[in-house]
Amino acid sequence: IAWHAREPRCGRTTLAFNLCVQVAAVGIVATDRRPRPVCLLIEGQLTDALGLDPAPLSDYTASHPSSADESVIDLAVRHPSGCELLCFGPDTLNGQRLRLLIPVLRRAYDLVVVEVSVGDRWLTDVAVETSDVSLLIARPTAASASAAAAWTDRAWERGLEGKLAIIINQTAAGQPVPGSLVSGLLHQAVVPDDRVVATNDLKGFPWVLRFE
Repeated sequence: IAWHAREPRCGRTTLAFNLCVQVAAVGIVATDRRPRPVCLLIEGQLTDALGLDPAPLSDYTASHPSSADESVIDLAVRHPSGCELLCFGPDTLNGQRLRLLIPVLRRAYDLVVVEVSVGDRWLTDVAVETSDVSLLIARPTAASASAAAAWTDRAWERGLEGKLAIIINQTAAGQPVPGSLVSGLLHQAVVPDDRVVATNDLKGFPWVLRFE
């Protein structure tokens, strides 16, 4: 699953991390074992709170410019929930590096979640090509609607509309979602704004496991 932010501070990192925690902690009903998910997160406030260091993956990609092997799995940090985490700087991954890493990660893990840096068209295209689902993370704003429109057009042109979905995050009660934000998209979800998210992120705690 590739995660693409449609505007700054839309909650892409926290949603990606908490999805991995949920899968690891609760599992998948259709299986009789706990799945093994991994989450590739861009360096930032949440990764700092989780104690993740982008240097190991940066060093790995520098020493493996045209290949990838199972030794990258040894760099993953195991979270108490059971998911595994890799952290990378904003300039560590490009399209070629992601294309090399994904097959290795898919052999080792049941779920691979990747945050995709904004502004790198090549990386974005590779992420869409190699993922089963591309998630657009947006807020209920005109800025997000404008950014999502181009994605929708490209998805239909390339026959990828079925693997594209949008998550409208940080919505307030009674706040209308711009129609243009979801126009042409087959799959969508709305996530309410909750101060628990920011509080838990600062501590590096997964809010998805809280009952409420």
